[in-house]
Amino acid sequence: MQQDTQSAVNKEQDWAEKAADLVEQVANTLRQKGIEPLFRIGRLMSYGIIALLAGVIVLVVTMTVIVRLLTDYAFGHHVWITYLLIGGITLTLGMFLMKKMKSYDI
Repeated sequence: MQQDTQSAVNKEQDWAEKAADLVEQVANTLRQKGIEPLFRIGRLMSYGIIALLAGVIVLVVTMTVIVRLLTDYAFGHHVWITYLLIGGITLTLGMFLMKKMKSYDI
């Protein structure tokens, strides 16, 4: 009789252990397939936003320095010549890029 109760207790403990292992396995699978890729995507997005902001800051500072240098040293404080030159360069670059762009029929 004591052996029957002992085996019943062992079976119950085995069942509980198997259930706990199954829950742990499901949790690990969910973490590996669902949560970790989301963390990677979030990390990539945040690094991208930081890099974009740094690029915009560098672009603004660079353009400011170029305008100041051209205005003060190249064109004798005539800022309109600097604006005309920079406008012409960006217009030419924009036209070149528009020409390289593929057209899509809507």
